Amino acid sequence: MAQPTTTICCSAAALIASIALAPAKVGRGPIPFFPVRTVWSLALNNQLRQPPAYDATRGYFAIDGDRLVAYDLVSGTQQWIVPAALTSAPAAGGGSIFFMQGDSLTALNDVDGSGAWTTS
Repeated sequence: MAQPTTTICCSAAALIASIALAPAKVGRGPIPFFPVRTVWSLALNNQLRQPPAYDATRGYFAIDGDRLVAYDLVSGTQQWIVPAALTSAPAAGGGSIFFMQGDSLTALNDVDGSGAWTTS
């Protein structure tokens, strides 16, 4: 006796239909991003030279005049500013800010902007 077979197409249709007809789970859904409210804003007096970097508490901005400036993300206050001729976008993580200056990779302390190390 021949076994009944179900084609892949019909199996896929049944799976899609069962998902579509299943009851929605309570408490699940997209994360609400709206309404968005401005916490603080800041007019930068200098042009950005590279895309900014962020960590959990600060934003780091390479600005005209070969400087890197850090702002607190909660209050918007400037934390520090240091001379730095960035040739790459900064990256933040592990308590440091990393960036290229010419052929050297530089790391700064994220708390005060002091130099941690530089390669040559």
